[in-house]
Amino acid sequence: MTPRTSWFSRGLAASAVALGVALMLSSAPGEAHKAITSKYRYNEDLFPLFKEHCGRCHVDGGVAPMSLMSYDDAAPWGESMRLELLSEEPKPWHNYRLTPRELDTILVWATGGSPRGDAAHNPPPMALVNDWGSGSPDVALPMPAPFTLPGASNSAGHDVEFAVGGAAGKAIAAVDLLPGTPPIVRTATLAVKLPDGSTRPLAEWVAGQPHAVTLATPVTIPANARVVAHIEYRRTWQYEGKDMTDSSTVGLYFAKPSGR
Repeated sequence: MTPRTSWFSRGLAASAVALGVALMLSSAPGEAHKAITSKYRYNEDLFPLFKEHCGRCHVDGGVAPMSLMSYDDAAPWGESMRLELLSEEPKPWHNYRLTPRELDTILVWATGGSPRGDAAHNPPPMALVNDWGSGSPDVALPMPAPFTLPGASNSAGHDVEFAVGGAAGKAIAAVDLLPGTPPIVRTATLAVKLPDGSTRPLAEWVAGQPHAVTLATPVTIPANARVVAHIEYRRTWQYEGKDMTDSSTVGLYFAKPSGR
């Protein structure tokens, strides 16, 4: 396997957000018109691919710096996508996998003039879906107080402690985080703070992940423990200079009893 494709077959190694940032740095929209040579079309071929692999982040109101959910949004970035996908530098994405066929589809479309396709197949407007990927958790722990990323700061980290509530004494099998303000919530490190002050790691959450994070081994939460989270915030250019307030929620999923 060549270096060009090996990283793809292993899966993309951080959030799709990183792709959006790299695309913005590598090129700007408005490149000269290209002759149409691609056999692939946005409406018929690229939109379904982008929706499946990128739609949780690259949508209006999402955490990525631009939407790929309409032709007019995606087409100006075709050349940037091509350059980024062909780069042999290590890729930091991890949430999504593309097959060799899907990779070829993007590259051929981007190189061959990025055609729109049949107007009869124009995709419907896409809205951000901000919901629990694995269904409602057994216990939802809202932040006790909101956090504001001030307009003068482009990024910040914030530590939060949650009372365990109904999770006291329960074995936790999976955890999730529901962003209160999706455009700025990037990552979260979740742990249990035990009564003696020590902490036990639970999971690393990344924006755009499709499901709750399953723990390698269920963790029982003592009644007088706390769930702690370190949340990383970062804004994109659309929200430059704006104060943005977040009230995210941690979700805890109980382990199923043996035999069920």
